[in-house]
Amino acid sequence: MKFGALFLDPAGLPQTFARVLLAGEVPRLAPRVGGGTRTGIRWPMRLAGFSHDGLAVELSTATPAGLHVPVHLGLRAVMELCADIDDAFGVPERPADVPAGWTPMHGDLAHWNLRRYRTGGTHLLDWEGSDWAPPHADLVRFIMTAPNGPQLAGGLPKSLCPDLEEAALFWSDRGAKAVEGVVPAWVERKHAAQAASLSELLAAR
Repeated sequence: MKFGALFLDPAGLPQTFARVLLAGEVPRLAPRVGGGTRTGIRWPMRLAGFSHDGLAVELSTATPAGLHVPVHLGLRAVMELCADIDDAFGVPERPADVPAGWTPMHGDLAHWNLRRYRTGGTHLLDWEGSDWAPPHADLVRFIMTAPNGPQLAGGLPKSLCPDLEEAALFWSDRGAKAVEGVVPAWVERKHAAQAASLSELLAAR
């Protein structure tokens, strides 16, 4: 579970967003740049992260004020966004518990976290799932949760499909073992079923 608070500047515009996680820790990874060069999509930047009295607190820059709507991307745009995300993390130090070959990920790359603001372009939100994962984990996450996921998967280069299967199994295993936490367990189990379906689709191509 989580909740947030938005702090406004003297003019009443969003300035800082505080996210409090009631379970879990402050993500150990955060983007080091505030936007992508390929897509022009931007995202909040972490200002501080700390734990207090059993709560994980993260302060970040705020997104623009005003109305916003979800954004649905095509396969090429999603792949370009994944490349932007890779660049955003730079080359962080790899912890000892991270398997060789794993790379940083956003952790919840989905259409509901992509928002087009009336006054501020498109932003990618909710980076609290950022962590290390098999390569292409963000791409698989987007495809398995997209309303047109099977169509997106059908457009993937066949040469890439074997590499994506590890990421699909990662999400399937993670969802199957989920317990109540930041995301309800039933949601994670639903995503596990989606990942398993995607894995079957990839294996068949």
